[in-house]
Amino acid sequence: MKNLQELILHPFLFALYPAVFLLVFNLHYLEWFSALRALILLLITSSLVFLLILFITKDYSRSALVTSVIFFFFFFYGHVRSILLKIDLSGFSITDHKILMPIWFGLMIFTIWWILKKLRQPSDLNVFLNIASSSLLTFVIVQGIFFQVVNTDNLSSLGIKSFADQLHPPPTEQRPDIYYIILDGYPSSRILRENYGINNQDFLEELTKRGFYIAECSRSNYPNTAYSIASSLNIDYIPPIGEQFLSGGHTWRAFGPFVHKNSVSATLKDIGYITVTFDTYYRWLNVIESDVHISSRENKDIQISNIKNVLTGQLNEYENLLLDTTPLVRRGMVLAWINKINGVVPPDNIDDTEWDNKATNNLGEQGILYEIYKNNFTQLPLIPNLPGNKFVYAHLLSTHQPFLFSKDGSFSTDQSIEGYRNSIEFTNDSILASIDAIIKESDPKPIIILQGDHSLTGTDDAFGILNAYYLPGVAKKMLYPEISPVNTFRVIFDSYFGGEFPLLEDRSYWIHDFQEKLIPEQIMVDSNYCDK
Repeated sequence: MKNLQELILHPFLFALYPAVFLLVFNLHYLEWFSALRALILLLITSSLVFLLILFITKDYSRSALVTSVIFFFFFFYGHVRSILLKIDLSGFSITDHKILMPIWFGLMIFTIWWILKKLRQPSDLNVFLNIASSSLLTFVIVQGIFFQVVNTDNLSSLGIKSFADQLHPPPTEQRPDIYYIILDGYPSSRILRENYGINNQDFLEELTKRGFYIAECSRSNYPNTAYSIASSLNIDYIPPIGEQFLSGGHTWRAFGPFVHKNSVSATLKDIGYITVTFDTYYRWLNVIESDVHISSRENKDIQISNIKNVLTGQLNEYENLLLDTTPLVRRGMVLAWINKINGVVPPDNIDDTEWDNKATNNLGEQGILYEIYKNNFTQLPLIPNLPGNKFVYAHLLSTHQPFLFSKDGSFSTDQSIEGYRNSIEFTNDSILASIDAIIKESDPKPIIILQGDHSLTGTDDAFGILNAYYLPGVAKKMLYPEISPVNTFRVIFDSYFGGEFPLLEDRSYWIHDFQEKLIPEQIMVDSNYCDK
């Protein structure tokens, strides 16, 4: 028993527990190695804190208890605040950081004082906490293994339906290939012109010459990729899509599975289509369950490079999530300091609207992204050579930060308006070349949709998007200037596969994260809103 009392484990296990717990419950969109740096730093930090307190107190048991207390209060701040947000305190805002932080740290200091001055048998408590911390960490690791073996995000659990039984498709040889090409964050021509001084009229005219219909007044249904793509690929709004995730502390991340497994892919698969997808680098956005997943990251060198970048680069998605559970949830100064160390140059402000700072990755990550995006542009025009009827979902991020392409396609680190302009122009030229190849090599003529999932600005213009359709035959008659992404596949299913899906009213929504609930709020659009 004496040996157990002298054993010190819980400070290090409790330091690791919040990080492991967060990783396990976000594995559906995070790479496991995104937590490596945090776990290493937590082990080092907890050891240093323990040794420092031991140097001061000369007491192993009390030093261990104080270390555990410090890490508990640090990592559970955000969770406690989330719980308090749900409590109506009649106008008293205890969740204000200026109020909650002093109270929280006051409790921590009191607890430390009690351990150092009042606790009589600290060694007995150490035994209990060793067992408790070991059990908790083991349990959450087992959960993580189970999650990886049994993926519960299946169609039925998500409420995703195949509409194949509502279609009357033509014979196989008459079915067109379908290309759903998302140009992430590609705004409408009006937004490009008025906000950034970029004129893409030549691009739109070239599309029109090739037979595309440009929906000049189109707006995305949501200003966020997860919501927008979940909606368009499931041909409905939120709710009813993802209604179960609109409460209970969920965020936009909960809608990733509605991108991976969606009604459009399920429907087309059931009538004999194969699904082709492209690497985006971001796990939550990658649809790797497809029949063909095109990626340049098939060799171990790329994976090693990814891990190295996680260990040496700036804060990643997982680390941002972890910090959100701590008092560093307000960490603008910390982020600026880390960016400075890593040589990240803050991008320009445009009309008092800042670029998304989380997108300005370090050079190592930018290099990986560039190779992935470049490979996608190389492979896209070759897709017609694949056998069978194809549904191609190509989510291309060259028009989203970080901007990585010069006009000629070479690597660029310019995050200014000029860098944005260059990425837009390179993307336009590459897309036109791909479209020419796809149309030339396809028989029958393909369906091609070019669509932005949202815009770039932080105002209502976050909804104005590029929305262009190449629909052979009479289907073009169903299009209209205001058509939004939620109706895209309703038109396609009705026009080419004998469906009867009524068009929904074209609406745009903000989704607010308010008191742990996701609340859609419709945006009222000026009747004169149009890109004419």
